[in-house]
Amino acid sequence: ALAFTHAARTAPERAPAMLAGAQESLALLEQWNAKAPVNFQHRVLLVQAEIAALRGDGVADVIPLYERAGAAARENGFLLHEGIVYERAADFCDAIGLDRFAGSFLDDAIYAFDRVGARPKADLLRRRRGDAPRETNPNATVRGTVALTTLRGLEPESFLRAGQAIAREIR
Repeated sequence: ALAFTHAARTAPERAPAMLAGAQESLALLEQWNAKAPVNFQHRVLLVQAEIAALRGDGVADVIPLYERAGAAARENGFLLHEGIVYERAADFCDAIGLDRFAGSFLDDAIYAFDRVGARPKADLLRRRRGDAPRETNPNATVRGTVALTTLRGLEPESFLRAGQAIAREIR
């Protein structure tokens, strides 16, 4: 569906056909959403926002769809999708001249991409905003950092003793 909406934006002569394709894809997503809203609600809302933007619906109708899509993606653990939603919202706001809204959505997208570990994408958006990419240690990972700070000062034997104590209580 997003490929159709992108094509409609970038090739105006094909916009009606691409919009029809997006609406067909939306209908399929809505069917899936009826069975698994945790997995599809944010996708449905994003496509609805994109279609509404292409139709020229008002800002008061489009932005809440992006907001709801981002919130649903975040609440259900789809951090990458959250970043995509907010990037699309930033593009929409930028296209209609809402620079402050565009900047806010871009910040949200960067934050989401950073949280999921998509640093190159976050840095690309930072450059778009005019910021320098973040300096990071290429050998560090989010998991490694969390593991080091969480386990610092604990001895492996502590885990064994705790596991044995739990096992005794369960028996």
